[in-house]
Amino acid sequence: MKTPALYLGAALLCTSLHAQITLPDGSYQGDGLPQRKVPAPYVREADVTWAGRYWQIIDLRQKINQPLYFPFEPTDGRYNLLWVLQEAIRQEKVRTFKRDDFKEPMTSTEALAVGSQTDTFMIPQKDPPYTLEPKAVHTPLHPEDVQFFKIKEEWFFDRSRSMLDFRIMAIAPVMNVHDPSTGELRYRKEMFWIPFEELRPVLAAYLCYNPWNLSKPLSYEDIFKNRMFQALIYKKDNAMDRHIASYAKGTEALLEANELKEDLRLFESDMWSH
Repeated sequence: MKTPALYLGAALLCTSLHAQITLPDGSYQGDGLPQRKVPAPYVREADVTWAGRYWQIIDLRQKINQPLYFPFEPTDGRYNLLWVLQEAIRQEKVRTFKRDDFKEPMTSTEALAVGSQTDTFMIPQKDPPYTLEPKAVHTPLHPEDVQFFKIKEEWFFDRSRSMLDFRIMAIAPVMNVHDPSTGELRYRKEMFWIPFEELRPVLAAYLCYNPWNLSKPLSYEDIFKNRMFQALIYKKDNAMDRHIASYAKGTEALLEANELKEDLRLFESDMWSH
């Protein structure tokens, strides 16, 4: 006759075996995300024959950019870009700043609090005399409200490699600010700026959805290094530090942004033709 101890041991063994069993979610078992962070090629100042700075905005509502927008909640080891940035801040792996010139630092607490709000409501007590007591209700930022990212980058021609190259210098999430009474969009606000070089090791460690081939995992660093996104130029370095929106509106602003991008393409073509 089996003793209770034997029954207990068998139950614990079955529980342990059950916990170790994981069902495959696919036709094969992948090795996970490879750590492919490759240092950026060294560039000598003497080899740079031309350089220009551009500010671009990434609209996550565009189909090609949606892998950066979804999922809103972590799903199957995938995280949206905002979550990755906030996680890097939580772990204090990156610094945050109010502007893209990195002159006004923000604490991690300040950066993570941007977009969330705390409202105070007067709630009656459960028991007599039912007096009103203040109660704070915290509402976190929802990822759905961050539909844009801004990047500051420098394009340059490196004659030692005979190529037009770029470096992303900073990145900032942009949140929608709504009217609390009507819910209508009032304006968009930069949340914080992160030096991109500090962020690269973090981006290399997180998987981004690859809509073209599920068998080839992509990291967020792959996405930015290979420019697998669509962006629109909203500013180029200039003497008056003007944005395109300050002198062009609507279709004219779009044409101006496209013209600046075409100028980059023609510059590279002209360098090869000489």
